[in-house]
Amino acid sequence: MYDAQSIMSKDIVTINQNTPIYEVMNVLIGARISGLPVIDDDNNLVGMITEKDLMPLFKHHAVTNETVSDYMTKDVMTFSPDATIDEISEFFIKHAFRRVPIVKDKKLVGMVARRDIISLIIHIWGQRGTF
Repeated sequence: MYDAQSIMSKDIVTINQNTPIYEVMNVLIGARISGLPVIDDDNNLVGMITEKDLMPLFKHHAVTNETVSDYMTKDVMTFSPDATIDEISEFFIKHAFRRVPIVKDKKLVGMVARRDIISLIIHIWGQRGTF
């Protein structure tokens, strides 16, 4: 059976909650990603920041002194490394999220994206000829 740790990405770009908001915009654009896990100074997951969270900045028309913590989503759904792919895929079916953090003891250990599950489906089809 496949679980989160068998397909999760471990090399993850993160951002600290105290980072100035303009810096996170540069990270998202530079890394060509639409969202990042947010960590505190102890490397605990404290939220997620996405392109959608940054849309209110358009109204400001100027660089602000605010930080990531002012815009991030704090109530984040997470899964443990031993969560099944069935559980995670069901979550993706019911919600519009593109990725979920994988957390162990409050520490971010990986991320599973919808793309990771699609890659698994291709891998399984290639081995068996069917899913």
